[in-house]
Amino acid sequence: MSAMPEQRGKRLPAGELVLLVAVLALLAAGGLARWAGSGAEVLWAGATAVAIVPAAVWVTADLRAGRWGTDLLAVLALASCRP
Repeated sequence: MSAMPEQRGKRLPAGELVLLVAVLALLAAGGLARWAGSGAEVLWAGATAVAIVPAAVWVTADLRAGRWGTDLLAVLALASCRP
């Protein structure tokens, strides 16, 4: 399946790329820690914390603009799953 024509060649902004890499690294490290037997919960909580801050900012901006979307549901899910 190919990207939509208007999205071809687009790249993530640098901040979003750093966020993606940080969350993926924490999730992968948590998986390895779980496999090794310790520390996974702390790493997964860190991934949640890293993801929820910018997501909350984006949702707040959307709500101020009068837009309700699935991002609000995602922030609520992230907030409810933190330890």
